[in-house]
Amino acid sequence: CETVAETDRIYHQLIEGGSALMPIDEYPWSPRYGWLKDRFGLTWQVSLVNNPGDPAKIRPSFLFTGKKFGRAEESIDFYSSLFRNASKDFLVHFPEGDDFAGKLMYGEFSLDGFEMIAMDGPGEHQFDFNEAVSLVVECDTQDEIDYFWNRLTAGGEESRCGWLKDRFGVSWQIIPSVLNELMQDPVRAQRVFAAFSTMNKLDLAVLLAS
Repeated sequence: CETVAETDRIYHQLIEGGSALMPIDEYPWSPRYGWLKDRFGLTWQVSLVNNPGDPAKIRPSFLFTGKKFGRAEESIDFYSSLFRNASKDFLVHFPEGDDFAGKLMYGEFSLDGFEMIAMDGPGEHQFDFNEAVSLVVECDTQDEIDYFWNRLTAGGEESRCGWLKDRFGVSWQIIPSVLNELMQDPVRAQRVFAAFSTMNKLDLAVLLAS
């Protein structure tokens, strides 16, 4: 958020019916920050921009906990290797002498211009990645579908309808970019749905012929 007032407003609206994980306050990394769980069980971190004039943003943040603790930077490297337009923008590690020295305290990266955050979360956490949140990749060709599917399922697992889990347990949907158009006509939508509901990796030619 661009102002303290906006930070407070969004935090207090999101927390209605939810609960605080870190109350809105001043912290070493931000003059105004709060972490909360909303009424739907989704967690949010709300903070003031780092520097005056920075634009407000909404970015997904991956917290690597439990057995996956210490793999945040590995995930950034892996995801960045998949996309042509990717960048590792800002990495801060736990300092030497710390119990978690070398682990990623905070990292910012972008995939095709879409900005994300990844962090290693020390301590006990009763949560992990699951299908409740997935990343959708829209592909123009079958070659693109094959490319992302084959690389993301390596060390992970396949599921139905273009869904998969990668080696970190993060869920993805690899779909053709024309799928929304194919689903516009109610009659054709039924045929398309019947076709892709039997698939793991989506077959663009079969969907177009449906």
